[in-house]
Amino acid sequence: MRALAKTKHMSLSEHSLNCAVVRQRGVKLVAGTPLHTPTEKDVFKHLGIPYREPHERDW
Repeated sequence: MRALAKTKHMSLSEHSLNCAVVRQRGVKLVAGTPLHTPTEKDVFKHLGIPYREPHERDW
């Protein structure tokens, strides 16, 4: 999911999902703006992928 976030100019960590992240040669120049993600479902929604329950995830 972190790799997918990078392709969308986002950054995903255990603390937040940020948008408008600017990277150059793999180095994060601008950390971006945190998105409102109070639940895991919100993270999936912002990334544009269907929600999966933890036991359904294979990563």
